[in-house]
Amino acid sequence: MRVECKISADYKEPYAVIYLNKMTKAIAEIISMLEKEGTDSLTLVATKEKRTYFIKPEEISLVRSEGREIVCYDKLKNKYVLDKPLYELESILDHHFVRVSKSTIVNIRQINHVEASLNGTMELVMKKRDYGLYFQKLSESFQRKVGIGMKHMVKLVIKYILSGVSLGCTFFVVMCLSYFVGGGEKCLAPIVKDFARQSIGAMIVGVACGSTAIIYQFNRPSGFMKTIIHFCVGMGVFYPVALSLGWIPFYPGRIIYTVVQFLFSCGIFIGIWFCFFLFNRNEAKRINKRLRELENDRGKG
Repeated sequence: MRVECKISADYKEPYAVIYLNKMTKAIAEIISMLEKEGTDSLTLVATKEKRTYFIKPEEISLVRSEGREIVCYDKLKNKYVLDKPLYELESILDHHFVRVSKSTIVNIRQINHVEASLNGTMELVMKKRDYGLYFQKLSESFQRKVGIGMKHMVKLVIKYILSGVSLGCTFFVVMCLSYFVGGGEKCLAPIVKDFARQSIGAMIVGVACGSTAIIYQFNRPSGFMKTIIHFCVGMGVFYPVALSLGWIPFYPGRIIYTVVQFLFSCGIFIGIWFCFFLFNRNEAKRINKRLRELENDRGKG
């Protein structure tokens, strides 16, 4: 292969033009080496419909694995196939790119906002185009990028535990008020007499129902399984505690009453679950606020 170099003070930065009739592995390796000379002038080699394209990183919205291929999408949602693995792309792309999951790298400048969904997932909504980016949990690197990393996770665990205790105490107060309204002080007498056990039982139920909602913050298992686990743990603790402390009268011979009682308890759980959906939505708002701050900082820079 013939190589020609031109040196002149007129050239502000080096660039290479390669003339070839087809792409080969050797040429691809040379291009890769040239790309690593400086990420500011990085150009990726991509293919689409058997044609080769040279793409600037700022034109890319996201990179992800689809089956056995590593693909990237530009701002117009055109799809290109790349010849590099994700880990290498992550290392050569600039600081505007961040891995949000094991299979996806996004251009943080192309994120419009983050949205919480009812199934416990978070959606990254990109500017101009919808890519269907749903994640059970956003990666630590993304969280650090927007300022909510490991320190945030520790705070989150503490917040879930305290919210569970608070939930139990609130439930206990509401229950006592309903007993008082329904039957006066006479109905409250058994609870007051056994106040320590009653209050501890309420806090245990609160922690079981509220704190276990932290499972929605992790990648696995699936969203449906997380809901099942949350429900089983919550109801598995609530029912025995409620029966043993006399919160729910138990009549083995009255099947219809027991079914209605169970459905009512399910309704309480759904209400608790919806509260934690609102919490996730608030987390999405915080991330969106941070994204706007990062965008404003880039504009000033």
